[in-house]
Amino acid sequence: MRGINGINKQQDVRKFIHHNNIGLYGLLETKIKIQDFNTVLNNLGTHWSGINNSGYYNRGRVWIIWSSQVFSVTPLLMNAQVITKKVVELATGDEFLFSVVYGFNEDSERKDLWAHMKYIKDSYSGSWGICGDFNNVLNFNERNGRDVQWSDIAEFRERQVRLPPKRQFRYYNMWSLDDDFPRVVQQVWSRSVQGTLMYQLVTKLKQLKQPLRELNRNKFSDIEKAVGVAQALKLSKIYHSFICQKSKIDWICNGDENTRFFHNQIRSRQIHNRVMSIRGQDGTLYKDPQDIEQAFLAYYQELLGTCQPTTHVHIPTVRSGKLVTEHHKCALLAPVTPEEIKECLFFIPSTKSPGPDGFSSQFFKDSWNVVGGMLCRLFNIFF
Repeated sequence: MRGINGINKQQDVRKFIHHNNIGLYGLLETKIKIQDFNTVLNNLGTHWSGINNSGYYNRGRVWIIWSSQVFSVTPLLMNAQVITKKVVELATGDEFLFSVVYGFNEDSERKDLWAHMKYIKDSYSGSWGICGDFNNVLNFNERNGRDVQWSDIAEFRERQVRLPPKRQFRYYNMWSLDDDFPRVVQQVWSRSVQGTLMYQLVTKLKQLKQPLRELNRNKFSDIEKAVGVAQALKLSKIYHSFICQKSKIDWICNGDENTRFFHNQIRSRQIHNRVMSIRGQDGTLYKDPQDIEQAFLAYYQELLGTCQPTTHVHIPTVRSGKLVTEHHKCALLAPVTPEEIKECLFFIPSTKSPGPDGFSSQFFKDSWNVVGGMLCRLFNIFF
């Protein structure tokens, strides 16, 4: 980043970070003297920590900066072209690696960079975020000016990192059948979290995901094979719950274990949920995924319409119609009781799809004795 020595550029960076709610980022080619690093870092904001690779290259070509209130960062590996850190999000406990890269210009000089990236790729299996400038291209048409030779891109192509996408969390009803489930939920729910009640709820649900993943890995990772060799009724019940939830069949009888039928339902649902093609409003047939997405967006944007000025409400006309009675007013203003909240929650079918956070209504049913009090307080604040 050129000009970071200047106070105006430092203020621009600070505003950009604050406006976009960024808690972890990297800077390249700052050309800041080693003795000025802490001064510039302090000017970028309070409660920030940082590191640079000045010990490997004059003035440090790479910086990593993070909010110490949001992340805990531990040094891992560093050289003249890359810094890699282990990062832990304090609110959730989620852990990942973060690398900021600024590759040298010459192919021969980038060998240390490729060796660093290969070592991380081979020795770490978790989430890994990489950003920066490799000073290289992957394809022949990505550079203007000098022609790209195969020797220029071969090693970069060989070393490029392709990590499997992180699987989205989803709560499985079978977890509640394990004896350790109440203890796992209670341990997370007993943690102290500062903030509004809604923030506390969201934070604790995030913190609960990793312990539940570990419970699944330790107890349910090979449930299909386990059921094939075990005759225990409880294990069979767990598998039955797992298959029933995945198949989205909510009218299944408890004693039916026709797993072939359920697996067929799972496959059928996956096929049914895929959109292979769609006709736009003009009759054009779209098959490309991006074109299909745009066709959906165009249709619903037209349904929403455009902004139109509205007239003021005519109060006499409103009052001439039916009005709520005093009895209705009292009923609407009456506090919502915990029994009513529980009744409404338990009325939601357990097989309904979960929300964006992966937790379905069944989770709150299974852990009501632990989480019910917080939910009731939250609903009363809302109403």
